[in-house]
Amino acid sequence: MLDTAQREKTNLDAAGLAFVLRRRINGMVETLAADPGDTALLTTIDAVVALARTLPFEVDLWKAQNVYYQLQESEYPQRLEHQEWTQPFLRLGERLGMHAPEAVEKTPVAA
Repeated sequence: MLDTAQREKTNLDAAGLAFVLRRRINGMVETLAADPGDTALLTTIDAVVALARTLPFEVDLWKAQNVYYQLQESEYPQRLEHQEWTQPFLRLGERLGMHAPEAVEKTPVAA
């Protein structure tokens, strides 16, 4: 679509498109915050953020970054052993420009 718009010298409503995309991403991250184990949704958010990063205009991702940080603090340490969740989570963090969380060592609990 963007290639066609450029070829035909069509002006895109960058502000309107950024608004719609931001709202869509925000809705998805709110859903993820309510159900952090939804790996399919996590992967979808990653794909949409990847698309947003390729656009010729900026999409405000502050809410997605805030939710990511909250999940990094609350969910990531508990899911370290679940690669099917941690891999897309870390990839999303990279796309959002977030620092990779440090490895958390689980200390065995004394019986």
